[in-house]
Amino acid sequence: MITLVGHGYIGSAIAKSLRAQKIAFDWVSHSHGFSPSGPVINAAGFIGSPNVDECEKQKPLTIMGNVAWPLACESYAGATPVIHISSGCVYQGGPFTEDDPPNFAGSFYSYSKVLQQEVLKPYLGKSYLLRMRMPFSTDDHPKNLLTKFRQYQTLVDGENSLSRVEDVVKVAIFFAQNLPEPGIYNLTNPGSVTNREIADLMGLKKQWVTQEAFLKTVKAPRSFCVLDSAKLQKVCPIDDVRTALNDCIVSETLAARAVA
Repeated sequence: MITLVGHGYIGSAIAKSLRAQKIAFDWVSHSHGFSPSGPVINAAGFIGSPNVDECEKQKPLTIMGNVAWPLACESYAGATPVIHISSGCVYQGGPFTEDDPPNFAGSFYSYSKVLQQEVLKPYLGKSYLLRMRMPFSTDDHPKNLLTKFRQYQTLVDGENSLSRVEDVVKVAIFFAQNLPEPGIYNLTNPGSVTNREIADLMGLKKQWVTQEAFLKTVKAPRSFCVLDSAKLQKVCPIDDVRTALNDCIVSETLAARAVA
């Protein structure tokens, strides 16, 4: 039986898929310990709301959620493998492979993820660190990149890797069921896109600002990075980023027309 931790955007999506596939799982809270009877998927963490700027104000909670909890999770799991769903926002630029050391800790959220990767190193002989980036899906959700793009009045351009939520769910469950070689995996759809390309695909007309102007409106710098997902593709292939984006945008458009 799979043990699932985390009731947020990603954890809830994993639970929904497990139910749909009739896969037995135990959905536990990260507020107390657990004794797993099978692989653990840890989708819990602290990202802040409405965005990572909240981590600048909630530093103890950020460390508890992104550093202390993964360690506690490993302690509860013992010899049982843990699939940690994490973030690739520890880079600026790219492309980067799983072997490249982090080069970005400009926000406290990113700093906590750098620390997380470091403290989990002793456990990656049996566990996994799946690093996703800027999740998107067809669901209207405040953590969905496409929802954010519709809501923002202004945007700043930059190139990034992205992760379709449906693929994050697929990979997490595949790893829990098949236990491939442990270690770090970049869980991003192959390729990269710019924010302008995403807005164009969505048919959005936005006001664009420079990086300098953008930095004046936020508490902490943001990571703009490209991750190489070739390692994941050899184990559990997923669609390239443009195919994934197009599929989500088309599905959203069709759903909106059906409601109208």
